[in-house]
Amino acid sequence: MTEAPVGAPYSQHLAAKAAIQVLSEAAADKVIYSLLAVAYLREDNPRRFINDRNYFISVARRFRSLGSSQFNTYSKSEGERRQVLGDLKPEASFQLGQMLMTAFGPLGMRLCQQEQERLRGAADRKQAAITALFGEGA
Repeated sequence: MTEAPVGAPYSQHLAAKAAIQVLSEAAADKVIYSLLAVAYLREDNPRRFINDRNYFISVARRFRSLGSSQFNTYSKSEGERRQVLGDLKPEASFQLGQMLMTAFGPLGMRLCQQEQERLRGAADRKQAAITALFGEGA
């Protein structure tokens, strides 16, 4: 295992190492779409995540699930093999999620706002069509 750079907290080192591993394995479009989706979910329903820390850790788990090196394999009874997402220290997960959402979070929020505006416009057009067909009392 490589040593953490002098002066840098170990959790930042672990977060950066996980990011490099995932980014070297996963397709760029999958990474971008996954991170934008999580940012979109938060913007669409802010109560979905208990707090910011929970949100950032969820982002890190989703991101890490894109890389095969982040999984551990173990054998169950009868030769069955299972894969589970390996452990990363909670502080390192928080750091990784924070780093990723600094880069992708604002874009996900903007996409959600555009989608909400599009849906409001569709609802307005539908109401205008109903009014044109049936008059003001409909």
